[in-house]
Amino acid sequence: MNRLPDDVLGQIRDIANEICQQEGCLFYDLQFSGGPKQRVLRVYIDRAEGVVSLDDCTKVSRGLNLLLDVKDLIAGGPYDLEVSSPGLERHLKEPWHFERAVGQQVKVTTSEPISVPEGVIQKPGKGGPTAVEGKLVEVSG
Repeated sequence: MNRLPDDVLGQIRDIANEICQQEGCLFYDLQFSGGPKQRVLRVYIDRAEGVVSLDDCTKVSRGLNLLLDVKDLIAGGPYDLEVSSPGLERHLKEPWHFERAVGQQVKVTTSEPISVPEGVIQKPGKGGPTAVEGKLVEVSG
């Protein structure tokens, strides 16, 4: 798999966040994957209220594509840019992801077994899941 350096991913996150704010959306997450011939940058966006529309994705994609081309951050040849909603099975990484999932049923997958793999998020950090640097560090049921 082709990987981008952390500093480049950070710059892309900053640019995506800026474009999302301009378009009235929330930057949710990004992924860069693929091999030398088929690389894909996936950017996930959300909305504070309502659902992400095709128009939202189009506007963010156009703005992001323009800035990424100008800044030329992704070396190593062509790549596809995909912008979408994180969907129903979204990954919860950031503290605000958990805050938005309060009261929802979740399934937690960890690299090491824990005693409560499923549950309802109550309040992050107060008897519910706690995320630190994108990793689940505490779950209580």
